[in-house]
Amino acid sequence: MNMASPYLCYCEGGFEERAFGDVHLPLVKPNNRRAPMLPQLES
Repeated sequence: MNMASPYLCYCEGGFEERAFGDVHLPLVKPNNRRAPMLPQLES
């Protein structure tokens, strides 16, 4: 079994059920000077 097999099985099941349990979490270092990925939200 190669390392891609479990991942491909996870993807196949997720597409069939239309549900994934993943989260996209961008991590940055303190005092990062790059432009934000998303615009500021107005309150």
